[in-house]
Amino acid sequence: MKYIEALEKRDRLLSKLEENLLELENIKDEIRELGLKSVLRKVEVVINNSYAYITAGIDSARGIKRYIPSNFYAYVCISYRENIEKYLQEADFDMIGFVEEEVEFADRILEGMSMGAEILLAQKELRNVDLIFMDGSVSTFIIKINSAITAAVKSDGVLSSKLKTYYNDIINAFLDILSSGKVIFVPKSTQKDDLKSFVLNKLSSSSIEDFLDKLKSISDIKLAQIILNPLEYIKVHVSKHPYNLHNPYEEGSQDYESFNQKKEELFNLANNPEVIYFKGISGYAYRIENFTSTLPMDLIAQYTFGKTFYLTTEADRKAKDYVKTLLQEGFPLEEEIR
Repeated sequence: MKYIEALEKRDRLLSKLEENLLELENIKDEIRELGLKSVLRKVEVVINNSYAYITAGIDSARGIKRYIPSNFYAYVCISYRENIEKYLQEADFDMIGFVEEEVEFADRILEGMSMGAEILLAQKELRNVDLIFMDGSVSTFIIKINSAITAAVKSDGVLSSKLKTYYNDIINAFLDILSSGKVIFVPKSTQKDDLKSFVLNKLSSSSIEDFLDKLKSISDIKLAQIILNPLEYIKVHVSKHPYNLHNPYEEGSQDYESFNQKKEELFNLANNPEVIYFKGISGYAYRIENFTSTLPMDLIAQYTFGKTFYLTTEADRKAKDYVKTLLQEGFPLEEEIR
């Protein structure tokens, strides 16, 4: 009976959401005219300028195969380079037996390790390419890496030891890429409400005040989907995030103070991207967190012919293919891994 009630509640919520979206679609032009007309921009001509830039999209995939009494862990990180035949890849995998940490912390630690690998690979690519596109929001990287290291400090297992060994390198690399002027983050989805806050502020005390609650009920991406036309974009103010990162050094030591300064520098950079909502060629909306001085929007447009951003999607696809191969049941573990 409770299962049926849950289904009915889900259907009511979905129906209400659909109703809200339809009502907002009906007043789209009024929203644009009242609050956004002066701040909307459009890529007028999409020329094939991809050869003017050497670009790369970075993403990773991970997986766990649980055996008795051992577990097999794998992650692969890919930098898919545009206009370059070869792409960089990094893989890491361990056969781990009789380790207790994996029961509680494996997923968190492995996720942090794979995202850390993306940052380290991006640092390597700074010398090779003009622009690097990262899959995910900058805040997601900080939050997931912090979650992983706080789990790792509670264990001495193989995964934990490896993350603790590379943790400082990851933070240094993070600082390098954010200050490089070459990195853009493109999350597949977002829980941010920067666009909603921007639009609501513009529309306060307007004739459509009755619709403001409906605006608050939808995501930023869905709102961008409604109010933008293809190839239009809007820049919004970003909300500051109260980040935290584990300090691995003894409190009061010089290393401890130095790491705290490094954290604050990282948080300051992470809280100051240029945030753009853009509706691509495909008609799907994207959130772009830009850490470059000048972002070529006509170049961005060329990578938006699908539901997800082309460069990072290609990196994700290749990484998943590798991980699937590593985790196949018939993979010759004993012959390949010593």
